[in-house]
Amino acid sequence: VKEGAIVVMKEAGVDIAGFTSDAMADFKPEDFDVVISCCGCGGKLDGEKEVWKKRPFFQDWNLDDPPAIDPGDFSAYRRVRDECKAKVEELLQSLSSPTFVARQALSYGKQSEKSVKEHIESADMVAFVTNTCPFCIKALKALKDAGFEPSVVQADHFVKKELLELVGSESVPKVFVKGQFIGGCEDGGMGGVLPMLMSGKITEMMGA
Repeated sequence: VKEGAIVVMKEAGVDIAGFTSDAMADFKPEDFDVVISCCGCGGKLDGEKEVWKKRPFFQDWNLDDPPAIDPGDFSAYRRVRDECKAKVEELLQSLSSPTFVARQALSYGKQSEKSVKEHIESADMVAFVTNTCPFCIKALKALKDAGFEPSVVQADHFVKKELLELVGSESVPKVFVKGQFIGGCEDGGMGGVLPMLMSGKITEMMGA
């Protein structure tokens, strides 16, 4: 770690003297949910390194590189330190937002180790989703805002085929409550997640 970084961080009450600057090759992308590129290096993450940009949360902050521009008085280090602090505060707010929580649920959704019927029978509330579906995010966010924690299952090709046979459609989301198909985000089944939350029907079903 550069001396300038150690000095200005100590001014802010943070001791990084024992920190090290390690190579990306020393780490595995799958071990990280949040990946931040500080100095505009995101554009260089191509080929095998592109997987880093596909983690649940990736940002390229494009901050200046203090060692390259500091005039010798650590002023560049102090400016970038303060800019970084502001970015971190924004990041923490983003990570606590309901939308990010919903995306996390999508990312960690279980794969299809069990059949669709087994999933439905093993939990009071099950949501079959895909990572790229905006209606899935919307439905999960609404359920979580209402205090529900559905079991989230990633709908791969085989799951969708089972859903088609079971309810006549393979589109997602598909949400089941106490074994009953309640629909997608706003339609299908018994009316969909949003209408049934507004009517109180899901609360009624979960309490039964």
